[in-house]
Amino acid sequence: MFQELQAILKGLVASDSLRAINCNTKKEKPPWFCEDMVAEIQWRAQGFNAVEFKHTVRETNRAADYLAGQSGVVDICNFFVNPLMINSL
Repeated sequence: MFQELQAILKGLVASDSLRAINCNTKKEKPPWFCEDMVAEIQWRAQGFNAVEFKHTVRETNRAADYLAGQSGVVDICNFFVNPLMINSL
């Protein structure tokens, strides 16, 4: 759950962790070691006109699962670009 909350903190608002979503929508109290992070997420969310926290099933949420796994490893953004189409001569 800690990694899921870190991903949400960095801007991901669709998560496969129902507990993380419930904590951010105030349906569930976060564990003591995540309380500060949930408070910061809610504080940051107030800066937007509208924020919707959504739960999505893990099998259909590979991108979020990958980002959540990367959140504790390194603080960078990966860009994936399709290779250029090369026409044969």
